[in-house]
Amino acid sequence: MTENKQEMKAEYDKRNKVTEPTFKIGDKVLLESKRVKPGSDCVLTQRPFSGPYFVSDVIAGSGIGEAYKLIHVNNGRSIKSLVSGNRLKLYEAEKRGELSGRLPRVQAPSEVKPVKDRNDDFEPAVRILRQRMKDNKREYLVQFKDNLSWWCFDVTPALLQQYRLKQTNRRRRK
Repeated sequence: MTENKQEMKAEYDKRNKVTEPTFKIGDKVLLESKRVKPGSDCVLTQRPFSGPYFVSDVIAGSGIGEAYKLIHVNNGRSIKSLVSGNRLKLYEAEKRGELSGRLPRVQAPSEVKPVKDRNDDFEPAVRILRQRMKDNKREYLVQFKDNLSWWCFDVTPALLQQYRLKQTNRRRRK
């Protein structure tokens, strides 16, 4: 009986080109949700993916596939339930830049302003210490290399990822 199930699984995997999810802790992913909320008027225009989220934990059992614990990138809240790998998709924001380079220009070349790299605007920072809301904007208390701390509105994605993962580890220990 188990041989039959294994043959059926192999056949299904081959036919549907199934691949094992290989998400790691710290990966940025999007979460798929096909459920439409009751009373929603956007059934046809619903976006199936929400996020982005960070993978904060990978849980695997014996005979059971991997499940993932997620935390939201912007607010740091974790999703209460575990999520299977077939509902996740890697978040690839860098590929959007490649795509826009291949698309035809909408504006004339004289109207296009050069885009400044965002990383040029950031000072070298060590870590994020705290966060708060001020005037409906999220601020982060950032410790810099000279051991000074300042409240900042904008931080690098790598620094934010480090803070979010550390935040979930602290919550888990409590």
